[in-house]
Amino acid sequence: MRPLGAIFFGHIGDRLGRKVALQCSLMSMALSTLAIGLLPTYEDMGILAPFGLVFCRMMQGLSIGGEFSGSIVLLTEHAPSHQKSFFCSWADLGSSIGMISASLVILLLNAFLNEEDILSWGWRLPFLLSFFIGIIGFKMRHYIIETPEFLFQKRKYTPVVWPLKIILSEYKRKLFLATSFLMINTTGYYLLVIFLPNQNLGNISKLHGIVSMLFSLIIMMPAIVWGAVLSDKIGQVRCLIMGYTGCLILAVPLIYFSKYGTFVQQLFYQGLFAFCLGFCFGPRSSFAVQVFPATIRYSAVALSYNIGNGVFGGTAPLICALIIGQTGTIYGLVLYIVMASLLSILSVILLDREMTHRKTFKPAMIWARKYISGYKTHK
Repeated sequence: MRPLGAIFFGHIGDRLGRKVALQCSLMSMALSTLAIGLLPTYEDMGILAPFGLVFCRMMQGLSIGGEFSGSIVLLTEHAPSHQKSFFCSWADLGSSIGMISASLVILLLNAFLNEEDILSWGWRLPFLLSFFIGIIGFKMRHYIIETPEFLFQKRKYTPVVWPLKIILSEYKRKLFLATSFLMINTTGYYLLVIFLPNQNLGNISKLHGIVSMLFSLIIMMPAIVWGAVLSDKIGQVRCLIMGYTGCLILAVPLIYFSKYGTFVQQLFYQGLFAFCLGFCFGPRSSFAVQVFPATIRYSAVALSYNIGNGVFGGTAPLICALIIGQTGTIYGLVLYIVMASLLSILSVILLDREMTHRKTFKPAMIWARKYISGYKTHK
C-alpha cells in the first residue's frame, strides 16, 4: 500500500501543496490507528474482524506512503541552502523517537500487565494513545507555512496535472537510482531493528533482544545529526559513501558476533553498524529530495522512498531467513549486506553524475590537468 499512498498523497502534495498532503496523511493514519484500537474481536464479529484489521493496516500503509517523504520535502524546501541536511535530519530523528517510544510502551505493558490482560484489552492502549498524539500533530501542522519553493512554482508555472506521468516519462533513470541507493539504508535498518532482535541468532532472552533494538536506535540518533551537519560542510555524496563503506566493512563482525558473541559483543558491533546507518540517514533524505524538480518532487520522492522500503526493507527479514534456511549458515547474510552496500555506493555515484550541478567525483587526471594548467598560468 505504501507505493499507492506515495502516488495518492504525492499527487496532492504537488498539486495542492505540501501542507495539505501532510495534514491528510496524518489524519488518515490517526483514524486508521484508532479504528484498530476499537476493533471488535472475532468472537463479536466473526470473520469480519480479521478483514477489518487488514483493511485498517492497509489504510495505515497508504497513509505512511505520503507521510515521511512529505515531511522531508517540506523540511528541505524550508531549510537555508547551507543547512539542508541538518533541517531534513529532524524527520529521521522523529522516526527514531517514534520507534523508541513504541518499544518503551511495549516494555511498560509487559511490566505492569500480565499476559492475559495484554491479550484481552491491554494491546488496545497504544493504538488509542496514538490517536491523541495524531490530533496534536494535526493541530501543529495547521500552523505550518507552505514552502517557498512550492509557492514560487505555483505562481510561475501551471501545476503539473499528472506528476506520475511526467516522472515515468522523463525521470525513469533518476527514479530507479533514487530507489536503489536506499538499499543498504532500508535493508540494514530492518536487519538491525527487526530481524536480529526477533530471530535471536545468539539464543539471548527476549528482553535482551528488545534492549539491543533500543540501543541501536539510540546510537543512530547522534549519528544522524553528525552525518547531516558534516554533509552540509563537505557534501552529501561523500558522507553517504563514507557511511555505506562502514556498513560494508562491518558486515562480517556484525553477523558473526550476532551468532557467536556475548551480549556485550553483540551490542558493540550492532552499535557500530547502527552508527554507520545513522550517519547515512543524516544526508540521505535531503539528497533524495534535491534529485527532482519542485513541480513533481513530492510524488517522485514518495515513490522512490516507498518502493525502496517495500522492495528492499520490507522483504529483508524474509530474505535473511530464506538465506539461512537454504544455505544452513549465517554467512550468507554477510554477502547480502556487502551486495546492498555496493549497490548503494554505485547508485549514489551514478545519481550524482545525473545531477549536473554537482560533480563530486571527477577523474584524477582532470584534477591534475587543471592544477598543472593553473600553475603554468600563475608562473
